[in-house]
Parts: sequence; structure tokens; C-alpha cells
Amino acid sequence: MLKVHRALRSRKNRILFRLRHNAWLAALWRRLMWRTTVIAVTGSVGKTTCRELLYQILADQAPTYRTRNNENDAHGLPGVVLGLRPWHRYAVIEVAASGPGTLGPLARMVRPDIAIVTAVARTHTRNYADVDAIAYEKSELLRQLKPRGTAVLNGDDPRVTTMHTLTSQSRVEFGRDPDCAVSAQDVSAVWPQRLQLTVKTGQGLQLVQTQLVGEHWTNSVLAAIAAAQQCGVKLADIAGSVARVRPFRGRMEPIRLANGATAISDQNASQDVFEAMLAVAVSAQAPRKVLVLGDLIDTDAKSTKARRRLAGRLVAPIFDFAIFYGQSAHRAQKAAVDAGMPPDSVLCAETLAEADVMLKAELRASDLLFVKGRNLQHLQRLIFMQVGPIECSKETCRIRSDCEICGELQPKFDLTTALAPPVA
Repeated sequence: MLKVHRALRSRKNRILFRLRHNAWLAALWRRLMWRTTVIAVTGSVGKTTCRELLYQILADQAPTYRTRNNENDAHGLPGVVLGLRPWHRYAVIEVAASGPGTLGPLARMVRPDIAIVTAVARTHTRNYADVDAIAYEKSELLRQLKPRGTAVLNGDDPRVTTMHTLTSQSRVEFGRDPDCAVSAQDVSAVWPQRLQLTVKTGQGLQLVQTQLVGEHWTNSVLAAIAAAQQCGVKLADIAGSVARVRPFRGRMEPIRLANGATAISDQNASQDVFEAMLAVAVSAQAPRKVLVLGDLIDTDAKSTKARRRLAGRLVAPIFDFAIFYGQSAHRAQKAAVDAGMPPDSVLCAETLAEADVMLKAELRASDLLFVKGRNLQHLQRLIFMQVGPIECSKETCRIRSDCEICGELQPKFDLTTALAPPVA
């Protein structure tokens, strides 16, 4: 037993040494890339979509590099930074915190010229005492901003706007508040219409049309525009680039299924994002609305049972049919029925295979299907299963990569063709 313990400890030490070594190399490499303007993006929500928007805007202007997939933590970020090359004019790098004290070292590694903070919300609350602790963690990015850098801050979020006191560098605020340097008005996104808004900056007014689903992406769009303008891109050119960006995988991603239904996949199960999805569903124009809901995290309720009851009550007034999957799903079912849903319109599934059978029996052409669950559940597989068979049937999975690019999925059909987005 002692030998096993020593072997495990030795393996852990080797992993820690490799991580520290890669981080040191990445920090050194970043300082050699002095000709590249590095834009770092952090925030509780919206940072990946902001990253993708800003990347497209800048890539249309000059050679640009970005974080790919979810490589935004201590394991993936050193490799991202080491991928920078001298011919990259811009780099858009996503920085995420996995716990107290984890974002500071990553921020020192990236050393941004422009730092974006999208929002502070109730995410990863198991790792932090409260939302103020999350805000403090996100503010570490500004402490590592280069002397002539610029902070791009959410002017609608008080916890973000107060971060400007941490740095003497210039700042630009974005938001719906008309006093922000980059503001939005006439925002609309009623499904099947995608998000569109009129953006006001120092260059004037510009209608910006996107392919994003829901008004909650407004600040991600504004943040990308504010940062792009700091890089000298004209507002009209920005609007043209933004219009071509598709939703990122599992971020309110619409997918047209073979039977004519449309699925919207969202794999962030925090309370704020769950409420944003509900807001989209409430206003959506669709003959019938269907929901598959996995486990929720980061809600005000402290237990899984309480979260399920909360979910059931919220789901009942909006959806015509619902399948609850995962822990304490029966409690959500009971809460939904108590809130007025017909008993035969609310089902529970203990396994992914059960949920698949239920959904195939119920889903109709022209339905609008919402699929939401924790990253560990990878419920986007349920959407794939409506198209054809796949090999992976794990109930939980700790692989952080998206299922669409995971080698274990092994779909028996052309995934790219089958999961094409509907026309906006």
C-alpha cells in the first residue's frame, strides 16, 4: 500500500512540475511576442462568445490567434500562449478561474495589452464564498494589465465597474447604459429572430445583426466591439464581421434536426445562464416548446433537491413537455406537476438511453427543443442521438472537450452535415 501511495505521489509531483515548467516557458514566450497585441477575456459568463466575436473581427483585419475550445485554465493556457507566433498581429486569449488564487498566475502569464471583463455572476459558487469573492478573482486580470494597456469593462455590472480603481491605465465601458462609451439600444432577439441591436460609439450609430440566440449575449457583443475599436477597427467593418459568427458549441447553439424540429443546446447549468435560457423560451415563437433538463449548479438553493424543486416550478409555465434527467429528477417532476403541468407531459429519466427513448417518442416536427445540463453530463449527446447512433453512453464524463470533437463519440453519421444550424 505504501508503494502505491508513493507512486501516486510521485506521479502527482511530475504533473505539478510539468505544469509549472510549461507556465514558466509560456510567461517567457509571451514577453518575446512584444509585437503582438494580446487581448485577454475573462468573466463569469459570455467570455467564450466574446472571444469568438472578437477573433473574427480582428482576423478580418490582420493575422490573429485565439484560444481554441476550452483551453483557458492552468492545464491548457500555457500551450495556448506557446502557440503564439511573431507574425500574429493580434491574439485573443480566454482566461478562466477554477478556484481562489488560480487566475492571478494565469494573468501574469498572459500579461494583456487589453483586458476584458464581461460580467460577474453566480458561477463556480462551490469554490468561492460569495459573488464578491468571484469578482475579486476576476479583477486579477486587471492587476496584470500592461502599463499602456486598456481595461474594457461591463458598465452595467457594479462589481465590474468598480474594478477600474485597481489600475491607472485607461478604461472603456460597454453596456446598455447610454453613458457607456459603447452602448446598445433597440435590442431584440425573439426566436426565430437572432440578436440584433443598434450600437452607439464615438463613431456614431450602427445596426449590428448577429446569429446569436437571446438578448443575454448583448454584453458579449458590446465587449468585442469595444475591444476591436481599441485596435483601430471601424464600426461598419465590425458589424460585417460579427454577422458571420455562429454560436459557439453548446452556448445556446441552434441545430436543425432531421425530423424538422430545432434543438437549442446549452451546456452551462448555472442559475444565471438557466434564467437566460428561460427568458429566450418565454418569448420564443414556436408551436410547441420542449425541454430536457439535467442537473443545475450555482443556484441560490443549497441542495440538489431544492434546485430540482426550483427548476420544476420555473419550467411549468413555459414548456409544453419536459424530461428531467439526473439527480433528484423526480422532485423536479413533482414540482412541475404541482405548478400546473399535466402529469403525462413531465417525465423522468435515470439514464441517457431512457431520455433518448422518451424524446424520440415525443419530439415532433416544428418543435423547439431546449437541452440544458452540466458539462459533466454532456447532454448535447442527446441531440446527436436524435440523428443517429453514437458509441458514447456514459452518464457522466470529466473530459472537458466538447462532444463534437471528442474521439469517444464515434457517430455513425456525418455529424457536421446532420447538425447544420437552421437559417437565421
